This record gives sequence, C-alpha cells and structure tokens, in this order.
Amino acid sequence: MLKSKTFLKKTRAGGVMKIVREHYLRDDIGCGASGCAACGGAHEGPVLEPQPLDPASSLCPQPHYLLPDTNVLLHQIDVLEDPAIRNVIVLQTVLQEVRNRSAPVYKRIRDVTNNQEKHFYTFTNEHHRETYVEQEQGENSNDRNDRAIRVAAKWYNEHLKKMSAENQLQVIFITNDRKNKEKAIEEGIPAFTCEEYIKSLTANPELIDRLACLSEEGNEIESGKIIFSEHLPLSKLQQGIKSGTYLQGTFRASRENYLEATVWVHGDTEENKEASNLPLFIAFGNIWAYAICYFAQIILQGLKNLNRAIHEDIVAVELLPKSQWVAPSSVVLHDEGQNEDDMEKEEERERIV
Repeated sequence: MLKSKTFLKKTRAGGVMKIVREHYLRDDIGCGASGCAACGGAHEGPVLEPQPLDPASSLCPQPHYLLPDTNVLLHQIDVLEDPAIRNVIVLQTVLQEVRNRSAPVYKRIRDVTNNQEKHFYTFTNEHHRETYVEQEQGENSNDRNDRAIRVAAKWYNEHLKKMSAENQLQVIFITNDRKNKEKAIEEGIPAFTCEEYIKSLTANPELIDRLACLSEEGNEIESGKIIFSEHLPLSKLQQGIKSGTYLQGTFRASRENYLEATVWVHGDTEENKEASNLPLFIAFGNIWAYAICYFAQIILQGLKNLNRAIHEDIVAVELLPKSQWVAPSSVVLHDEGQNEDDMEKEEERERIV
C-alpha cells in the first residue's frame, strides 16, 4: 500500500517547487512473538518469548510484554538494561524520537535490542498498514506520536489474542505521561507508570534503586512539591538594589549548623545602615527566607531558604515585616551524611588527648 504527501515549497530563487513524499505500508511485518501463527515467522533477529514468565508483577500477573514510550526509554534506560527486564517491544516511532534527542541512549537501546537474551523486539509500526497513523490537522508531532504509540499497543493486544485462547498475552503500556496514560486506559489499553510497574515486581526490589527520580513535568520532585524556586533575573535584582527594595550582601555558610547562614550587607548606604538592627527577608531568586540582622549581619534559617547558595556568593535581601521576625537558632546541627567512621575517629582523638 502506498501513501503519498504532496506540498509546495518556495525556493531561494523565488520559484515554487512541488515535493511528493511516498510512504509505503506493508501487511507482512511480524509482531515479534515467537510461535505467532498469524505472522507466519515474518520476523527476524531477536524475538519475544511465547510465554514470558518473569518478572512476576502484582499489577499484571498474567504473561505480558512491555511497550514503553519515548520518555521511559530516555530516562529509565538503566532499568531497561537490567537482566530482570525482558520481552520489551520498542516501536519505530519511539526509536526515532530517542535517536533525535539522545545519541548515547539510542546506542544503548540498540545494544540491548541486539542482545538475544533480553528478547527486545523492534516493531516498525510506521510501515505497518494497521498501525500507521497520519498527523491530523492542528495536531502537533508529539501528540501524533503519542497517538501512534497507543494505536500500536491496542493493535498488539488484539493481535496476540489470536495466538492462544488459554494463556492470553497482554501488552502493558509504560508511560510517565499522566494524560497519555489516561487516554490509553480509556481506549482499553493496560497502562502503568514506570514507577508503578517496577514497584509491583516483588521478586526484584533492587530495581527500585535504578529508577530515575523524575516527575511528569521534569522540574518537580517529592510528590509534586518544588523545593527550590527559580532565581530572579539579574536585571530585576539590580533594579531592586538600586531602588532600595533589596540589599546586597555576601553569603557565608555556618560551620555549626548546616541549616543556617549569614549575609554581610555591603556598602554604607542609608538602607544598609538602617538594616543594622532590623530583621530582614532574604531573597535568592524568588525564595524568601526568615532572617534577623545584627550590625548588618543577616541570619538565615532553613534549607529551602538557603536556596542553593554557597559560601561567598553575592545575594540580595529584603526587609521582613515585624510580625515575621525570628531569632537565630542556638542548636548545633551536623549533616546527616557524616560518615560513622569519621565520628569514631574523632572520638578516638578526643580520648587520646
């Protein structure tokens, strides 16, 4: 079957050139499942196992294949490379997107698909008559590719029903896109996020450690809460310092408490002199922190309020309302990441002294 796309393109010389692109569709492309009578052994190279038994999942206990989307391949490649993950269908649409976005990940995927023990199968859905989809009017390429992946997953589930009436194989769609997952479930496609599926593999708890800590939006962690906000542009900071809204100072981390720091205010301006005994509101970007000032020295409290600032950074501060004044903490805290061996060595030194 032949599909063609015709459009006109303006040349540099000012002329008009007609371009025709032909797209061939076939019906003899195999699904990759070993022993599939409908395909008749049309596939080549590594194939999927006829009855995959591992890994056992509490979400889908029946035999199944995995079909990940582009973002799962890009960000969870460490999980997919694990020997416990087998029988994965890699669509041509997904592979092309990965190739355009990350050459190193693309090479790693190609190495995995060439490993016969992993049973990864590349399905050319873009040239299959029943899985090819055309881009609709007003639809961007990303939405079209997501729809093509769902169409291929639905076709696989319907196609595999012809293999065996006793042991029904399923194709599980793995995606971290919430909207894509909801659409897949509405279309009758079993879909889970990568985290949900990996946590359901009770026999392989070590895979959880290989999960990449990424959320749907890519800039949020810890249950959708943003820990640090973006920094303000330099132009806004300079404008605020010039107008007296912000005060400029040097950030100095505390040696006794990693949750506290001080800011030494610069200059001899009237605003800085007024800050000598006033509590201030510290701003690193658009994160505001509780602070109190003694002799132009500002005390900051809280890990979030430090907002990624490091020792000797130049920062900006703003006065805090009197109702929000706080006192500096007198508690001495140590970093939880301190090595126990270092603690023992310090105790031994104290005993020797």
